Amino acid sequence: MLDPCSGTGSWVTVLDLLFTGQVEENEILTGTDFYRNHESYDWIIGNPPFSNLTRWLEHSALLAEKGIAYILPGHALSYSRLKFMESFGFYLAHLHSFDNPKEWGLGYPHFFCVWLHEKDRVIPHGMVCLGEPTQRQTRLFGAD
Repeated sequence: MLDPCSGTGSWVTVLDLLFTGQVEENEILTGTDFYRNHESYDWIIGNPPFSNLTRWLEHSALLAEKGIAYILPGHALSYSRLKFMESFGFYLAHLHSFDNPKEWGLGYPHFFCVWLHEKDRVIPHGMVCLGEPTQRQTRLFGAD
């Protein structure tokens, strides 16, 4: 697993407790730049910077083998960004809303978003796919 922008290490601490296996971290402030990381990981999990989110998601999709899970503001989940993730084979599988902590001082909702890669998953009922199913999606979802 990778936390690509570990900050103070909150995610790494929790992931180390919950999962077996190696948890790595990148943090630009300590000299490890996510964009210079070209290793592959089963999962990439964290709280990414929102300033260049599409580029961040693209790099995440290039490194992640099974899934990506990020905290994102609601307005970041645009149709084009979700379609962009689908172009890499990642489909939004889970979306969990949560109350913003008061210290964030934000007036818009945030979500914990989990994308799963099509090659390593059984599609849960309710998986988000945009538009008409492609032939690939029809094969994965079955005829409903």
